[in-house]
Amino acid sequence: THNKVRLIRRSSTPCIWTFLSSPFKIRAFRQTPTNAMKKKFLIFLATGAYVGLIPVMPGTLGTLWGVGFAALVGFASTLVQALIITSLIAVSVYITNEAANALGQKDPQRIVLDEACGYLVAFFLMPFNVFNMILAFLLFRFFDIVKPWPIRLIENKLPGGFGIVFDDVLAGVYANLVGQAVLFGITRI
Repeated sequence: THNKVRLIRRSSTPCIWTFLSSPFKIRAFRQTPTNAMKKKFLIFLATGAYVGLIPVMPGTLGTLWGVGFAALVGFASTLVQALIITSLIAVSVYITNEAANALGQKDPQRIVLDEACGYLVAFFLMPFNVFNMILAFLLFRFFDIVKPWPIRLIENKLPGGFGIVFDDVLAGVYANLVGQAVLFGITRI
């Protein structure tokens, strides 16, 4: 009959159950407690401890995490800074990809970990002081919002976490180059 529901267990993945019902097929995935905790933890990290859930300017507020990271990393040697930034970018690609999949969106505004990565790139190799931190912040937000070529292309063409993170990394590169030029010009005056 059409209204009977059959329960079939897939042998290859014991935690996934498939419910088949005529005339519709409904697939329900049973989530283990470990997977649910992992998903919540990755969303917590990707949203910057839920800062990204604030409805007003989540990207700008998320960039403040980058300012905090820069304050911690700013006193390290150039090599250590580069290693930390590169590692954070690599980990962020994974975290943002998993969080975007969990949220069911390609690049949700709620994910702000990429903003922190972009800001760290924007501040890289700048002398550590308040003026430079503000300059990097303003330039990064400008390039992240305006998205000049090829930033928007990267955001749209790269898959998953790569597109989420690397558009902000490139905005950070643009901000860093302009910031370095501004600082060079200021020192020449």
